[in-house]
Amino acid sequence: MDSIASGLAQAHPESNADAGVMCVPHGQHAVAGIAVVARIEGDLRQAMQDLRGIIRGMDADVPAYDMTTVPEVIRRWLTDDRVLAWFLAVLALLASSPAGIGLYGVMCFSVARRTREIGVRMALGTEAPMIIRLVIRRCLTLSLTGVAIGIAVSIPVALLLA
Repeated sequence: MDSIASGLAQAHPESNADAGVMCVPHGQHAVAGIAVVARIEGDLRQAMQDLRGIIRGMDADVPAYDMTTVPEVIRRWLTDDRVLAWFLAVLALLASSPAGIGLYGVMCFSVARRTREIGVRMALGTEAPMIIRLVIRRCLTLSLTGVAIGIAVSIPVALLLA
């Protein structure tokens, strides 16, 4: 057993063979699969056929399956994240619609309450674009206040969840 441990220490000098490292034969601790990674230059299909031939030459009973490229593996890994991101984007759009309708309602209520004030301003000579700016400024003030409160609340919650 000492020769195996010293061989391990020579093969992996950064690992300490006395630190509880244990080597187990593959037959005693079989894994679900073995991955072979190869850097290929040239024709990808031909290289995959060559790799299958090499694996078949080593052991005819070992199947070579699911041969793919690294970008394809990364795309598979990210698929779940992308689906979740699209789902959350759709939910955000659905949540924004009632918020927009609510903001519209608040603005209608605000304009209805200020009808007399707007009438007096127009009677004193204020032009329509100035009145529109007054209403839009109030709408932007409400919207930006809501955004600021939303950001102020979401950052600590996001940090708490992370």
